[in-house]
Amino acid sequence: MPLLNMISIYMGMRKRANIMKFTYDPRYNVAYIRFSEKGLDVETVRVSDELNVDLTPDGKIYGIELLNTNEQLKREDAGKFRDW
Repeated sequence: MPLLNMISIYMGMRKRANIMKFTYDPRYNVAYIRFSEKGLDVETVRVSDELNVDLTPDGKIYGIELLNTNEQLKREDAGKFRDW
């Protein structure tokens, strides 16, 4: 399953909680999608050269960091999130 589709599914599941936040730093071309409130200790898992996932101590996804964001969003579906 393409990365953007997996993110879209997870974002749809978290939409009701209304705590998701998307940030983008154009200087470093890095995006971060946070699914939980701040203050949690997280462990970062490097999934690939362009993707890091932060996990809470209980194994839930705290956030996703997209490195080289512009290139990742151009892939496969032209950077559009799938509308569920």
